[in-house]
Amino acid sequence: MKRINFKKTARLQNVASCDDLKIKLHYIHFEKGFAIASNGSVLVKIKISEISSLSEEQIQALDGKSLYKSSYASILKYNYILVEEDGIIAYNDPLAKVKFMFSDEEYVDWEKVFNEKLKSKNIPTERIFFDPKLLANVMSCVDSTFVRMTHKGGDHDSAFHITFSDLESEAVLMGAFDDKY
Repeated sequence: MKRINFKKTARLQNVASCDDLKIKLHYIHFEKGFAIASNGSVLVKIKISEISSLSEEQIQALDGKSLYKSSYASILKYNYILVEEDGIIAYNDPLAKVKFMFSDEEYVDWEKVFNEKLKSKNIPTERIFFDPKLLANVMSCVDSTFVRMTHKGGDHDSAFHITFSDLESEAVLMGAFDDKY
């Protein structure tokens, strides 16, 4: 039987924050057919149909829900999931199911951040610093070996718009202007 779950390689938990001051970013949020994750330095918007074998009905059932990053990571270990109103049931054996509850925590306004970063004009900049581990974490969310990075902004509002070949998924990686993040 075919696996019905997120792809094991779709490691969105790598992008979700572990900073105790950014509690709202500890979650994977699902909205409008996308899985959203951020740690405050990078924001990924990954199309669920590109990283899962879920039906359109199950993708729609995820809309507006948030799942704690460790719960999401645990779900990847199972072959099958069912999306319910209050959580996700995961299992390998139909006689041994585990339920991961959705959070009531309100997610950040990710669309505002995404859109503000992308509407910035391209202003030439001598140099921009970013942590390459952040890019590696973005890459761990999708099955893509190549990315296109477009610099957006300048001065104190620098970001990179990241797109993937043949995918609708995208990300924003915030840059810094010196090596003292």
